[in-house]
Amino acid sequence: MARTSASAFGLLVALAALAGCSYSVFNDLEDQAPAARVTQESSDISSASFGDQLVGLPRGGGNAGGLVVITGNADPAFATATISGSGGVSAAHLEADDVKSELGNPDRINAMAAVPSSLTAAGAQGPFLYLGSVSLGLGTVRVMDAVTMRHVQAYDAPVQPQVVASFGLSLAAARLGDNGLADDIAVGAKDAVVLLRAASGGTLSWPYMQTDQAVVVAGGTDWPSGELSVIASGDLDPSTDEDEVVAAVPEKNAVVVIHHVADCFANATETCKTHLVIPIPSGASLFGSALLVGDVDDDGAPELVVGAPDVNRVYVYDLGAEHFDLQTPSAPPAPTTITPPTGAREFGAALAFGKVDGGSKPLLVVGAPGTAVSGAATAGRLYLFGSDLKPVGEGVELATPEEKTLLGRRLAVVPFVPSDGGSTYELLAASGRDSVFIFFANLTPAHKDVRK
Repeated sequence: MARTSASAFGLLVALAALAGCSYSVFNDLEDQAPAARVTQESSDISSASFGDQLVGLPRGGGNAGGLVVITGNADPAFATATISGSGGVSAAHLEADDVKSELGNPDRINAMAAVPSSLTAAGAQGPFLYLGSVSLGLGTVRVMDAVTMRHVQAYDAPVQPQVVASFGLSLAAARLGDNGLADDIAVGAKDAVVLLRAASGGTLSWPYMQTDQAVVVAGGTDWPSGELSVIASGDLDPSTDEDEVVAAVPEKNAVVVIHHVADCFANATETCKTHLVIPIPSGASLFGSALLVGDVDDDGAPELVVGAPDVNRVYVYDLGAEHFDLQTPSAPPAPTTITPPTGAREFGAALAFGKVDGGSKPLLVVGAPGTAVSGAATAGRLYLFGSDLKPVGEGVELATPEEKTLLGRRLAVVPFVPSDGGSTYELLAASGRDSVFIFFANLTPAHKDVRK
């Protein structure tokens, strides 16, 4: 791809006309109703795919506010919703042909992850996006600047120690050892997960992946076959310095935790097989459709949270070092099961964790896009849970529920820095069928609230 197209692409983002995306303010809403709705109206994009992937980032470059990046998968396209430090929201849309050209003409964008920090492995400022795309069984992961949306670098699937198909089905940023930062990535593929570490020094202005040291995790009698299309990371094992990586094949109810990854990097010529299989709970279906690692019970250590929307269940696993012992690992414990209030449907389709209600403690957010609200079928609702894993309030819904909105099919927490330089807040973005809703419930009275 020519570098000239990258420059034109960045300019297009900066000057994009808003005709392709719309932003509207909601009036007379309750505290947790959405403040902004970003929709895709361009005729050349399949609106039903808009919001298939979304991530929240700080604006970068010392700018206050926050940034939501949204992709549509059916025809690769981007929208960016920029939240100013005073609470205003603007949206910009990139035409499908421009995005496809910049990304090497993929059939679809399969995955997106972000480096939230503005200080990355090689001294880069960021923030940056990792994008996974698969075409005809071949995959590529790209690093892009999240502000200019300029393509920076592309990485193809490794061929050693084995050929990896559909590289880029899923993505998660992680700390995989050596540099101690969260610029490394875990990449889902067909029958495998690939671990890539970013360079820890030098003068590069973006996270540079050390592809010659890629670790391929695959094989073994209990390793799942199929597309590892959901992935997450976090420090589940306190005995090691690096994160663990969780990957799932939801169609087969398969969830595995990859651990001791630093040992795998020590001998990257071999296929790594260090993983823990999470047993399928009785009756679970589409187990692993959503994954999250976070301290949801406020005990000082992260838990693994797994969604199974086909049976309206979310499972919380309290794992520790004993479950990852290389010699005699303990079996995973029975999970704590979160069941939804009556009427929730597709509960567990998406998960998020953050201080999204303005409180001092983070909450677990569970999307239930199939839920009927006030007679509107599949309008969707979000459910909040405290550290006791009990519901907080009655859920979050649109002020005027609309049929087939599917609110909560994807979720993202958005870091938000107010213009006065105060503490960072965490906003909540939630995808619907053809819109993304940005919630401003946590803005304090000192900050502009665009709902009013």
